[in-house]
Amino acid sequence: MRRGPTIRRLWLRHPVLLPAFLLALAAALFFGLRALSFVVAQPWRSGQPVAGWMTPRYIQRTYDLPRDTIAAILDIDDQSEARMPVDALARQAGKPLPQVLEAIDAAIAAQKADQGE
Repeated sequence: MRRGPTIRRLWLRHPVLLPAFLLALAAALFFGLRALSFVVAQPWRSGQPVAGWMTPRYIQRTYDLPRDTIAAILDIDDQSEARMPVDALARQAGKPLPQVLEAIDAAIAAQKADQGE
């Protein structure tokens, strides 16, 4: 009686294809779980208040702010500066952090009002 293919038989027949398939399966599982974690965490993230540790890019993505809005508040124009935390950018611009955070919160509220939320 002949049984279905075993791992050993598959390995002997396809020594390159089996590891490639397992690697692709592992990558699909990893990125699928990662995407699921982002989908689950997004509502929680957008409910959190803006903090100094956040980067402009994080704020843009989390609170759905346009790039130019946050750039105008923080006086940045370089993409590399968008990776620095807000508190460092505020210090660099000579602005107090609470004032910058209030301006960002006001921009988020205005964005939500424009979207009808």
